[in-house]
Amino acid sequence: MALNRERRLFLFARAQPLSKDPVALQKLMFGIIDELILRKDGKELEAWIGFVGASDSTELRGALTSGERGKRLLELDESTGFRERSVVALHRGVGFLEAGELQESLRSFAYTMQQAETSREAAVTLGLARRWLSYVLSRYETNDEVVATLKALVPRQEYNQVIEDLVWRAALRADDRSFERITRTARRGGSFDSTVERLRPLSQGKPGELATRLRDALAQEPSSVLRFVRQLIENIEAEDADVRRANVPTLKGVLEVLRPLSGESRTSKSQSRTAEELMDRTQSILDGLSHLDDSVSGNARALSLTRSTFAGSIRLAPADPLPWPFKPPVPEAPSVFTPIVLEPVEWRDAKGALVFGWRLTE
Repeated sequence: MALNRERRLFLFARAQPLSKDPVALQKLMFGIIDELILRKDGKELEAWIGFVGASDSTELRGALTSGERGKRLLELDESTGFRERSVVALHRGVGFLEAGELQESLRSFAYTMQQAETSREAAVTLGLARRWLSYVLSRYETNDEVVATLKALVPRQEYNQVIEDLVWRAALRADDRSFERITRTARRGGSFDSTVERLRPLSQGKPGELATRLRDALAQEPSSVLRFVRQLIENIEAEDADVRRANVPTLKGVLEVLRPLSGESRTSKSQSRTAEELMDRTQSILDGLSHLDDSVSGNARALSLTRSTFAGSIRLAPADPLPWPFKPPVPEAPSVFTPIVLEPVEWRDAKGALVFGWRLTE
Protein backbone atom coordinates (compact mmCIF):
# COMPACT_ATOMS: atom_id res chain seq x y z
CA MET A 1 0.00 0.00 0.00
CA ALA A 2 3.07 2.24 0.01
CA LEU A 3 2.89 2.55 -3.78
CA ASN A 4 0.61 4.90 -5.67
CA ARG A 5 -2.69 3.55 -7.01
CA GLU A 6 -1.66 3.10 -10.66
CA ARG A 7 1.58 1.30 -9.88
CA ARG A 8 -0.05 -0.86 -7.21
CA LEU A 9 -2.74 -2.05 -9.61
CA PHE A 10 -0.28 -2.60 -12.47
CA LEU A 11 2.18 -4.65 -10.40
CA PHE A 12 -0.56 -6.83 -8.91
CA ALA A 13 -2.14 -7.43 -12.33
CA ARG A 14 1.26 -8.69 -13.56
CA ALA A 15 2.03 -10.74 -10.42
CA GLN A 16 -1.38 -12.37 -9.88
CA PRO A 17 -1.09 -14.99 -12.67
CA LEU A 18 2.31 -16.07 -11.28
CA SER A 19 1.00 -16.85 -7.78
CA LYS A 20 1.34 -20.47 -6.65
CA ASP A 21 -0.50 -20.05 -3.33
CA PRO A 22 -4.20 -19.23 -3.96
CA VAL A 23 -5.02 -19.11 -0.24
CA ALA A 24 -2.31 -16.53 0.47
CA LEU A 25 -3.30 -14.58 -2.64
CA GLN A 26 -6.95 -14.43 -1.60
CA LYS A 27 -5.98 -13.36 1.91
CA LEU A 28 -3.84 -10.55 0.45
CA MET A 29 -6.66 -9.33 -1.81
CA PHE A 30 -9.23 -9.32 0.98
CA GLY A 31 -6.77 -7.52 3.24
CA ILE A 32 -6.28 -4.78 0.63
CA ILE A 33 -10.05 -4.56 0.09
CA ASP A 34 -10.64 -4.10 3.82
CA GLU A 35 -7.96 -1.41 3.96
CA LEU A 36 -9.50 0.47 1.01
CA ILE A 37 -12.92 0.32 2.70
CA LEU A 38 -11.36 1.94 5.76
CA ARG A 39 -9.77 4.61 3.56
CA LYS A 40 -13.14 5.12 1.77
CA ASP A 41 -11.40 4.82 -1.59
CA GLY A 42 -14.33 3.43 -3.52
CA LYS A 43 -12.87 3.81 -6.99
CA GLU A 44 -9.79 1.66 -6.37
CA LEU A 45 -11.86 -0.67 -4.21
CA GLU A 46 -14.03 -1.61 -7.21
CA ALA A 47 -10.87 -2.54 -9.13
CA TRP A 48 -9.63 -4.85 -6.36
CA ILE A 49 -13.02 -6.52 -6.06
CA GLY A 50 -12.65 -7.18 -9.80
CA PHE A 51 -9.28 -8.85 -9.12
CA VAL A 52 -10.96 -11.32 -6.74
CA GLY A 53 -12.77 -12.84 -9.72
CA ALA A 54 -15.99 -13.59 -7.84
CA SER A 55 -18.28 -13.42 -10.87
CA ASP A 56 -18.50 -17.23 -11.03
CA SER A 57 -18.12 -17.98 -7.32
CA THR A 58 -21.09 -17.71 -4.96
CA GLU A 59 -18.75 -18.33 -2.03
CA LEU A 60 -16.43 -15.43 -2.90
CA ARG A 61 -19.34 -13.07 -3.57
CA GLY A 62 -20.81 -14.03 -0.21
CA ALA A 63 -17.45 -13.34 1.49
CA LEU A 64 -17.42 -9.87 -0.07
CA THR A 65 -21.03 -8.84 0.50
CA SER A 66 -22.15 -10.57 3.72
CA GLY A 67 -21.40 -9.82 7.34
CA GLU A 68 -19.47 -6.79 8.54
CA ARG A 69 -17.56 -6.37 5.27
CA GLY A 70 -20.85 -6.07 3.38
CA LYS A 71 -22.16 -3.58 5.93
CA ARG A 72 -19.07 -1.41 5.52
CA LEU A 73 -19.43 -1.52 1.73
CA LEU A 74 -22.97 -0.14 2.08
CA GLU A 75 -21.53 2.84 3.98
CA LEU A 76 -19.53 3.96 0.92
CA ASP A 77 -21.63 6.47 -0.99
CA GLU A 78 -21.08 7.67 -4.54
CA SER A 79 -18.81 10.51 -3.38
CA THR A 80 -16.16 7.90 -2.45
CA GLY A 81 -16.18 6.57 -6.02
CA PHE A 82 -18.07 3.39 -5.10
CA ARG A 83 -21.16 2.99 -7.31
CA GLU A 84 -22.35 -0.51 -6.54
CA ARG A 85 -24.07 -0.33 -3.15
CA SER A 86 -27.28 -1.58 -4.77
CA VAL A 87 -25.56 -4.71 -6.10
CA VAL A 88 -24.07 -5.43 -2.67
CA ALA A 89 -27.51 -4.96 -1.07
CA LEU A 90 -29.13 -7.27 -3.63
CA HIS A 91 -26.67 -10.07 -2.85
CA ARG A 92 -27.14 -9.48 0.87
CA GLY A 93 -30.92 -9.65 0.46
CA VAL A 94 -30.74 -13.06 -1.23
CA GLY A 95 -28.38 -14.25 1.50
CA PHE A 96 -30.76 -13.09 4.22
CA LEU A 97 -33.66 -14.82 2.46
CA GLU A 98 -31.74 -18.09 2.23
CA ALA A 99 -31.06 -17.80 5.98
CA GLY A 100 -34.78 -17.25 6.67
CA GLU A 101 -34.33 -13.62 7.75
CA LEU A 102 -37.34 -12.18 5.94
CA GLN A 103 -37.33 -8.74 7.54
CA GLU A 104 -33.65 -8.16 6.71
CA SER A 105 -34.15 -9.40 3.15
CA LEU A 106 -37.13 -7.05 2.77
CA ARG A 107 -35.01 -4.08 3.85
CA SER A 108 -32.14 -5.10 1.58
CA PHE A 109 -34.28 -5.43 -1.55
CA ALA A 110 -36.06 -2.13 -0.85
CA TYR A 111 -32.67 -0.46 -0.29
CA THR A 112 -31.43 -1.96 -3.58
CA MET A 113 -34.29 -0.27 -5.42
CA GLN A 114 -33.47 3.02 -3.71
CA GLN A 115 -29.81 2.93 -4.76
CA ALA A 116 -30.06 1.15 -8.13
CA GLU A 117 -29.76 4.23 -10.36
CA THR A 118 -26.07 4.69 -9.48
CA SER A 119 -25.09 1.17 -10.58
CA ARG A 120 -23.46 0.37 -13.90
CA GLU A 121 -26.18 -2.26 -14.29
CA ALA A 122 -29.03 -0.09 -13.03
CA ALA A 123 -31.88 -1.54 -15.13
CA VAL A 124 -31.05 -5.17 -14.36
CA THR A 125 -30.49 -4.47 -10.66
CA LEU A 126 -33.73 -2.49 -10.28
CA GLY A 127 -35.83 -5.07 -12.11
CA LEU A 128 -34.43 -7.99 -10.13
CA ALA A 129 -34.79 -6.15 -6.82
CA ARG A 130 -38.45 -5.45 -7.60
CA ARG A 131 -39.08 -9.13 -8.39
CA TRP A 132 -37.24 -10.37 -5.29
CA LEU A 133 -39.15 -7.85 -3.18
CA SER A 134 -42.45 -9.05 -4.62
CA TYR A 135 -41.44 -12.64 -3.83
CA VAL A 136 -40.66 -11.75 -0.20
CA LEU A 137 -43.85 -9.73 0.21
CA SER A 138 -45.90 -12.71 -0.99
CA ARG A 139 -44.71 -14.50 2.16
CA TYR A 140 -45.42 -11.61 4.50
CA GLU A 141 -48.43 -10.54 6.49
CA THR A 142 -48.90 -6.85 5.74
CA ASN A 143 -48.41 -4.79 8.88
CA ASP A 144 -47.36 -1.28 9.82
CA GLU A 145 -43.67 -2.23 9.96
CA VAL A 146 -43.71 -3.62 6.40
CA VAL A 147 -45.52 -0.56 5.05
CA ALA A 148 -43.15 1.80 6.91
CA THR A 149 -40.11 -0.03 5.49
CA LEU A 150 -41.44 0.22 1.94
CA LYS A 151 -42.34 3.90 2.30
CA ALA A 152 -38.92 4.74 3.71
CA LEU A 153 -36.80 2.87 1.15
CA VAL A 154 -38.68 2.23 -2.10
CA PRO A 155 -38.27 5.09 -4.64
CA ARG A 156 -41.45 7.16 -4.95
CA GLN A 157 -41.88 6.45 -8.67
CA GLU A 158 -41.68 2.69 -8.01
CA TYR A 159 -43.89 2.62 -4.91
CA ASN A 160 -47.28 1.86 -6.50
CA GLN A 161 -45.81 -0.97 -8.57
CA VAL A 162 -44.34 -2.55 -5.44
CA ILE A 163 -47.47 -2.31 -3.29
CA GLU A 164 -49.79 -3.49 -6.07
CA ASP A 165 -49.06 -7.13 -5.18
CA LEU A 166 -49.95 -6.38 -1.56
CA VAL A 167 -53.19 -4.66 -2.62
CA TRP A 168 -54.28 -7.69 -4.67
CA ARG A 169 -53.19 -10.07 -1.93
CA ALA A 170 -55.29 -8.24 0.67
CA ALA A 171 -58.33 -7.99 -1.64
CA LEU A 172 -58.31 -11.70 -2.53
CA ARG A 173 -58.20 -12.56 1.18
CA ALA A 174 -61.03 -10.14 2.03
CA ASP A 175 -58.53 -8.42 4.35
CA ASP A 176 -60.12 -5.00 4.47
CA ARG A 177 -57.84 -3.70 7.22
CA SER A 178 -54.62 -4.45 5.32
CA PHE A 179 -56.17 -3.25 2.05
CA GLU A 180 -56.97 0.18 3.50
CA ARG A 181 -53.65 0.41 5.34
CA ILE A 182 -51.74 -0.10 2.09
CA THR A 183 -53.89 1.98 -0.26
CA ARG A 184 -53.76 4.99 2.07
CA THR A 185 -50.03 5.22 1.33
CA ALA A 186 -50.34 4.95 -2.47
CA ARG A 187 -49.56 7.73 -4.92
CA ARG A 188 -52.81 9.02 -6.37
CA GLY A 189 -53.60 9.32 -10.05
CA GLY A 190 -53.57 6.99 -13.03
CA SER A 191 -54.97 3.51 -13.54
CA PHE A 192 -53.94 2.37 -10.06
CA ASP A 193 -56.78 4.42 -8.53
CA SER A 194 -59.30 2.64 -10.74
CA THR A 195 -57.89 -0.76 -9.78
CA VAL A 196 -58.14 0.09 -6.09
CA GLU A 197 -61.76 1.23 -6.39
CA ARG A 198 -62.76 -1.92 -8.24
CA LEU A 199 -61.00 -4.15 -5.70
CA ARG A 200 -62.44 -2.43 -2.63
CA PRO A 201 -65.72 -4.47 -2.58
CA LEU A 202 -63.66 -7.68 -2.86
CA SER A 203 -61.52 -6.62 0.12
CA GLN A 204 -64.77 -6.17 2.07
CA GLY A 205 -65.94 -9.68 1.19
CA LYS A 206 -68.51 -8.51 -1.38
CA PRO A 207 -67.78 -10.34 -4.66
CA GLY A 208 -71.32 -9.71 -5.86
CA GLU A 209 -70.80 -5.96 -5.66
CA LEU A 210 -67.56 -6.29 -7.64
CA ALA A 211 -69.42 -8.20 -10.37
CA THR A 212 -72.15 -5.54 -10.44
CA ARG A 213 -69.62 -2.73 -10.84
CA LEU A 214 -67.86 -4.56 -13.66
CA ARG A 215 -71.16 -5.26 -15.40
CA ASP A 216 -72.16 -1.59 -15.12
CA ALA A 217 -68.82 -0.46 -16.55
CA LEU A 218 -68.87 -2.94 -19.40
CA ALA A 219 -70.97 -0.86 -21.81
CA GLN A 220 -68.79 2.26 -21.53
CA GLU A 221 -65.31 0.79 -21.12
CA PRO A 222 -65.19 -2.88 -22.17
CA SER A 223 -61.41 -2.83 -22.79
CA SER A 224 -60.73 -1.53 -19.29
CA VAL A 225 -62.98 -4.19 -17.75
CA LEU A 226 -61.27 -6.95 -19.74
CA ARG A 227 -57.83 -5.74 -18.64
CA PHE A 228 -58.96 -5.75 -15.01
CA VAL A 229 -60.49 -9.22 -15.31
CA ARG A 230 -57.24 -10.52 -16.82
CA GLN A 231 -55.34 -9.12 -13.84
CA LEU A 232 -57.88 -10.62 -11.47
CA ILE A 233 -57.55 -14.09 -13.01
CA GLU A 234 -53.74 -13.92 -13.10
CA ASN A 235 -53.62 -12.99 -9.42
CA ILE A 236 -56.08 -15.73 -8.42
CA GLU A 237 -54.06 -18.27 -10.44
CA ALA A 238 -50.94 -17.30 -8.48
CA GLU A 239 -52.59 -17.98 -5.12
CA ASP A 240 -52.78 -21.11 -3.00
CA ALA A 241 -55.76 -23.45 -3.29
CA ASP A 242 -57.38 -22.07 -0.12
CA VAL A 243 -57.45 -18.56 -1.55
CA ARG A 244 -58.67 -19.77 -4.93
CA ARG A 245 -61.44 -21.71 -3.20
CA ALA A 246 -62.46 -18.66 -1.17
CA ASN A 247 -62.82 -16.75 -4.45
CA VAL A 248 -65.17 -19.19 -6.15
CA PRO A 249 -68.07 -16.66 -5.89
CA THR A 250 -65.80 -14.05 -7.49
CA LEU A 251 -64.92 -16.39 -10.36
CA LYS A 252 -68.55 -17.30 -10.96
CA GLY A 253 -69.39 -13.59 -11.00
CA VAL A 254 -66.65 -13.03 -13.59
CA LEU A 255 -68.21 -15.68 -15.83
CA GLU A 256 -71.55 -13.87 -15.67
CA VAL A 257 -69.87 -10.55 -16.50
CA LEU A 258 -68.02 -11.97 -19.51
CA ARG A 259 -70.77 -14.14 -20.95
CA PRO A 260 -72.60 -11.31 -22.82
CA LEU A 261 -69.32 -10.18 -24.42
CA SER A 262 -68.49 -13.63 -25.75
CA GLY A 263 -71.68 -13.97 -27.74
CA GLU A 264 -72.88 -10.43 -28.50
CA SER A 265 -72.79 -9.50 -32.18
CA ARG A 266 -72.13 -5.82 -31.43
CA THR A 267 -68.92 -6.70 -29.62
CA SER A 268 -65.70 -6.39 -31.61
CA LYS A 269 -64.12 -9.68 -32.63
CA SER A 270 -60.96 -9.03 -30.60
CA GLN A 271 -62.97 -8.26 -27.44
CA SER A 272 -65.14 -11.32 -28.01
CA ARG A 273 -62.05 -13.54 -28.39
CA THR A 274 -60.52 -12.02 -25.27
CA ALA A 275 -63.72 -12.60 -23.30
CA GLU A 276 -63.86 -16.24 -24.43
CA GLU A 277 -60.20 -16.77 -23.49
CA LEU A 278 -60.76 -15.28 -20.03
CA MET A 279 -63.90 -17.37 -19.55
CA ASP A 280 -61.92 -20.51 -20.39
CA ARG A 281 -59.23 -19.59 -17.87
CA THR A 282 -61.84 -18.78 -15.23
CA GLN A 283 -63.64 -22.06 -15.79
CA SER A 284 -60.32 -23.92 -15.69
CA ILE A 285 -59.71 -22.59 -12.16
CA LEU A 286 -63.24 -23.59 -11.12
CA ASP A 287 -62.81 -27.04 -12.69
CA GLY A 288 -59.62 -27.50 -10.69
CA LEU A 289 -61.68 -26.76 -7.58
CA SER A 290 -64.46 -29.15 -8.72
CA HIS A 291 -66.96 -26.44 -9.64
CA LEU A 292 -68.00 -27.65 -13.09
CA ASP A 293 -70.07 -25.49 -15.44
CA ASP A 294 -73.09 -27.55 -16.56
CA SER A 295 -74.62 -24.83 -18.78
CA VAL A 296 -74.96 -25.37 -22.54
CA SER A 297 -71.87 -23.25 -23.28
CA GLY A 298 -70.02 -24.93 -20.42
CA ASN A 299 -70.76 -28.38 -21.80
CA ALA A 300 -69.58 -27.23 -25.24
CA ARG A 301 -66.28 -26.01 -23.77
CA ALA A 302 -65.88 -29.30 -21.91
CA LEU A 303 -65.90 -31.14 -25.25
CA SER A 304 -63.29 -28.83 -26.76
CA LEU A 305 -59.86 -30.30 -27.54
CA THR A 306 -58.26 -27.17 -26.05
CA ARG A 307 -60.07 -27.46 -22.72
CA SER A 308 -57.80 -27.47 -19.68
CA THR A 309 -58.15 -27.67 -15.91
CA PHE A 310 -56.09 -25.38 -13.68
CA ALA A 311 -54.50 -27.44 -10.91
CA GLY A 312 -52.54 -24.64 -9.26
CA SER A 313 -49.28 -22.73 -9.49
CA ILE A 314 -46.08 -22.46 -7.53
CA ARG A 315 -44.62 -19.04 -6.86
CA LEU A 316 -40.90 -19.44 -7.47
CA ALA A 317 -38.07 -17.14 -6.51
CA PRO A 318 -36.43 -15.32 -9.45
CA ALA A 319 -33.95 -17.63 -11.18
CA ASP A 320 -31.99 -14.91 -13.01
CA PRO A 321 -28.29 -14.65 -12.17
CA LEU A 322 -27.50 -11.75 -9.85
CA PRO A 323 -25.53 -8.91 -11.45
CA TRP A 324 -21.83 -8.61 -10.65
CA PRO A 325 -20.42 -5.52 -12.39
CA PHE A 326 -16.93 -5.75 -10.86
CA LYS A 327 -14.50 -6.53 -13.70
CA PRO A 328 -10.75 -7.15 -13.41
CA PRO A 329 -9.01 -3.86 -14.27
CA VAL A 330 -6.51 -3.48 -17.10
CA PRO A 331 -4.19 -0.84 -15.60
CA GLU A 332 -1.77 1.14 -17.72
CA ALA A 333 1.94 0.68 -17.16
CA PRO A 334 3.49 3.48 -15.04
CA SER A 335 6.30 5.59 -16.41
CA VAL A 336 9.64 3.77 -16.52
CA PHE A 337 11.27 6.97 -15.32
CA THR A 338 9.46 6.84 -11.95
CA PRO A 339 11.91 5.12 -9.56
CA ILE A 340 10.89 2.29 -7.25
CA VAL A 341 12.82 1.23 -4.15
CA LEU A 342 13.28 -2.48 -3.38
CA GLU A 343 14.17 -3.31 0.21
CA PRO A 344 14.95 -6.91 1.24
CA VAL A 345 12.93 -8.09 4.27
CA GLU A 346 12.46 -11.34 6.12
CA TRP A 347 9.73 -12.72 8.40
CA ARG A 348 8.48 -16.01 9.76
CA ASP A 349 5.36 -17.70 8.44
CA ALA A 350 2.62 -19.42 10.47
CA LYS A 351 4.80 -22.52 10.88
CA GLY A 352 7.83 -20.55 12.04
CA ALA A 353 9.80 -20.96 8.83
CA LEU A 354 11.88 -18.01 7.68
CA VAL A 355 10.55 -16.23 4.59
CA PHE A 356 12.55 -13.80 2.43
CA GLY A 357 10.86 -11.11 0.41
CA TRP A 358 10.90 -7.50 -0.73
CA ARG A 359 9.29 -4.30 0.42
CA LEU A 360 8.41 -1.93 -2.45
CA THR A 361 8.28 1.83 -1.91
CA GLU A 362 8.61 4.93 -4.06
